[in-house]
Amino acid sequence: FFQYLLYQEIHKKFVKLGCEVQTQGKLLVKKETDEKQLPDYEQQILKIVCQSCGFSRVFDMLVKLKKPLVGHNLLTDILFMYEKFNSSLPDDYDNFKRDIHRLFPYIIDTKHIAFALNRHEILRETDLFRKTNLEELYTELSCHKGLYYVLYTPTIAHSKFCQKYVDSHSLHEAGYDAYISGYVFLRMAHILTSKTLGSSIDGPLEFRQYFENIKSYGNIVNISRATVPFVNLAGQDPKSNRPDWLHISRRRGLKRLTAGQILKELDKFGSLDVKVLDDQRALVATTHFKVSQRILTAFRRHKQFKVRNYYPFLDNPRVRTFLWAGGLTTAVVTLLFGGIAAVYYGKRKLSQSP
Repeated sequence: FFQYLLYQEIHKKFVKLGCEVQTQGKLLVKKETDEKQLPDYEQQILKIVCQSCGFSRVFDMLVKLKKPLVGHNLLTDILFMYEKFNSSLPDDYDNFKRDIHRLFPYIIDTKHIAFALNRHEILRETDLFRKTNLEELYTELSCHKGLYYVLYTPTIAHSKFCQKYVDSHSLHEAGYDAYISGYVFLRMAHILTSKTLGSSIDGPLEFRQYFENIKSYGNIVNISRATVPFVNLAGQDPKSNRPDWLHISRRRGLKRLTAGQILKELDKFGSLDVKVLDDQRALVATTHFKVSQRILTAFRRHKQFKVRNYYPFLDNPRVRTFLWAGGLTTAVVTLLFGGIAAVYYGKRKLSQSP
């Protein structure tokens, strides 16, 4: 914006001077003839506008072309792009899914595909997809075992203008992550297609064959640490297959409950999520029903922690307060009526005595 203002001021005050937009916000000032000034002025303004638009030009092009969008664990990226370059995120979840599907009709999440292939019957004998982290997937699929697991593996070559990532790894750099996401997608699509077609393959596969076999995995985006395993952008989300949360409370010997204490005690049970509610209570999310059962069994007689299943209704603070207040009221009323009855029957007995 400052570059645009500076350009306007120079053009206004120094009519005989021309400006040329440079990189990093710089302007090159030079003397020009009257005939060149007007078309050059319009061209330079357009150049400034294009530079100022930044990624929004890429977003608009993606929306316009409706090409498949490939990414790894890209739900956050989708949310960010929608909010920054389209409009505010809608309050309604279903409206959000419809809008995303309208903007990008075909989204491919390589993390979800890796999860699915790891459980696929025809790929049961391989452990290539056991780890679904992007870097680990890339390492597995670019090593000798990954390259020659099936025949006719496509060659991926770098352009002469893009040699940076031939020998270097720059994880979390946008260009590098985009490159290895595309690499992983192509390798997984080739493996799945090759194993599906089997002995009928007699040469290199065509790209359209990959999309035919990967089609059923489209528009399904992984969501980590959630009740459901993924978001279906083109239909209904799956029913939850995750175990219920565990409720942890402290026993008398412990002054306060912290996430660090809980994670230290539960470290041997694998990856867990802990949410501390207050000094006395916390919730724990596990990855599998067997893990939940093991924790419940192990902590049955624990000296510091009391562990049980979480009940959303009964463990709601307002409900607990209401039930506690109701119990207290019942006790007071019972005591009051008991006292009145005792006085009444005591007086009655005294009046009946000779």
